[in-house]
Amino acid sequence: MLQRSVVHNVLKSFHRLMATRSMLVESTSHIQTAKPFKDIPGPRGVYLWPVIGAFLHFKPFTKFTTESNHTLIAELLTKYGPLIKVRFGRLMVIVSDPKDIETVYRNEGKYPMTASFDIEEMIVRRTSSPVKSITLAQGEDWHKLRAPINKLLMKVDSATHYLEPHNQVANKFVDILATQNLKPQELQTLFARYAAEGAGLVVFNTRLGFLEGQLSEELSDFLDAAKTLFFILQDVILGKSVGHRWYKSKTYQDYARALGIIGGSCAVHSLKAHQVLEERKRAGTLTDEEPNLLLSLLKEENLQRADVDTMLISLYTAGAESTAKILETLFYNLAKNPETQEKLRQEIFRKLNTRDHVTATDLANMSYLKACLKESFRLCPPVCNTMVRLLPIDVCLSGYTVPARTPIMIYPNAKCISGFQDSLTYMPERWLQNNGLAKHDPLAKIAVLPFGLGPRNCAGQRIAVQEIYLATIKVLQKMRIELHPESSDVEFVYRIFLQPKVPIHFKFTSLQKY
Repeated sequence: MLQRSVVHNVLKSFHRLMATRSMLVESTSHIQTAKPFKDIPGPRGVYLWPVIGAFLHFKPFTKFTTESNHTLIAELLTKYGPLIKVRFGRLMVIVSDPKDIETVYRNEGKYPMTASFDIEEMIVRRTSSPVKSITLAQGEDWHKLRAPINKLLMKVDSATHYLEPHNQVANKFVDILATQNLKPQELQTLFARYAAEGAGLVVFNTRLGFLEGQLSEELSDFLDAAKTLFFILQDVILGKSVGHRWYKSKTYQDYARALGIIGGSCAVHSLKAHQVLEERKRAGTLTDEEPNLLLSLLKEENLQRADVDTMLISLYTAGAESTAKILETLFYNLAKNPETQEKLRQEIFRKLNTRDHVTATDLANMSYLKACLKESFRLCPPVCNTMVRLLPIDVCLSGYTVPARTPIMIYPNAKCISGFQDSLTYMPERWLQNNGLAKHDPLAKIAVLPFGLGPRNCAGQRIAVQEIYLATIKVLQKMRIELHPESSDVEFVYRIFLQPKVPIHFKFTSLQKY
């Protein structure tokens, strides 16, 4: 049996290697007959000029803002086709066809390269002790930072190690919803507090207190700084903010200030976590088997203390902000579709009844819950313009040559909405196994990529999804999610992550009142 297993695994690896090699050969062979890069459709003339080209896409020259860039990109794709060349800060191509997206991911190489944020590069150059981001690292430097995280957070069961404390965080979240009559802005902040508490628990191995009474000044400042950080990054990515490249503009100063607040907050929690580790070592109560991200990273021989702190900051900040927005959007879709919400509630009651502790087995068996989240991802893609790759080789996309190291923005959002039957309908059933879509539709496999794909995907995705599942389960066990009339049709915008333009006015009603 062992020999058969080994042979089977070797054959699987060989076939996977040959399939990948075939894809590479196919992609590069098409280059010989492909049209040149200069002929890729897209805005021409002054729109391709450095610096000024990006500005011309937005107000006051057009109706678009950086927050509504998804509508701009959709309009450009409609006008010019599935592959376009455009200047957003830097000259890039945008791919929206699933076949092209697959080609990009299959050719990104061992160390995928992504376009870094130039405002962070400026901070690194201008400061003597910068708070660096893992997004700046490339090649082997990136792999050195990412590999330890993969071992800890990308395994199938990695999130379940935190299931017990995450249950407690979700219980507290529901208690607040059930006992406090929160205004829309307060509700939006509560989503952020819940997500930050869950992320902090994983990163610093302790509860930080985001859900305990009045927020401390330090925790409140962190939430505000994270919001500011991603708001500014949106302008930077799209080339709407460029002054920071040459001088310390207001944008630069605001970003540096926000980064400093986040770095300071993380330093406080990191120091406390290190102290706890040392105390437990002396007391002999620390075991290698327990799930402890910080301990595991510190044991990595190739990582310095500064490297560890860098990764903690990235996981904590991005995890808190993205999870909050995804959860808020899912709740909105469930509130807009009460029949779907009730069907999900029935699944929850079949598995749990009124039991408030959710196990890994419970989560594994809730297929409709998973379908509801995936359909929310399809209808409301969480990110718009951050999945950018720089390939190590020339490739052929939609019949055009794209040279190596050209920034390629992966934009599946257009196909997420337009490429499916009843595309504007929130219909989780399309993702159930007996529907067959997930198995047989090639669009379904590549169009919905909320966390990216390949080695450089979102490292904290399993943790984020677990937090979202738990909050949804526990809320629906006790309450109905509804909308006040003014939030019946919400406009969403992108500030890196998708979010409502104004806070959603939810109505959470106890099931006992029906």
